[in-house]
Amino acid sequence: MIKKETVRPGKNFSLERVMSVLPHRDPFLLIDSVDEIIDTVPGQKKGRKIIATRKIKDDEFYFKGHFPGKPVMPGVLMVETMAQVGAFGMYDYDDHGPDYAVLFLGCDNVRFRKVVTPGMTIKIEVDVVTYAPSRSKFHGVVKDANTGELCCEADMIAASGTLANRG
Repeated sequence: MIKKETVRPGKNFSLERVMSVLPHRDPFLLIDSVDEIIDTVPGQKKGRKIIATRKIKDDEFYFKGHFPGKPVMPGVLMVETMAQVGAFGMYDYDDHGPDYAVLFLGCDNVRFRKVVTPGMTIKIEVDVVTYAPSRSKFHGVVKDANTGELCCEADMIAASGTLANRG
């Protein structure tokens, strides 16, 4: 396992690197890779852009019941995917230490524009609107990687804390 450290701008963060930061695991880790993290203001998370990819496989666990014969990725999982991408991009070991997690608090202005189906690859783009060690806001979009069409978008709020404190 890679030692946890503050996530900094860069390219090509592997699944192993993502798993070294996020507590999520299969089947609920919804990111295949983080392609790039860009800081618009060097050294500041406000304005940071995180871009990730997910290939939607035919055997995703949720397709068994959503919907048999006409599988569609649930909208709530598109929102969760954006939240995971934002959490990865905002991880800051320097601020919080090894037990730190970005915990999803809520979302507003959620819109679903296009269904996500097996075989699609989606691009997830998250922009950090505000960052503070205790609470952050970000805006995310899910796009069809092939066509660029918007599938989902939302404004989200996250808090910093430890999973141990959350019971």
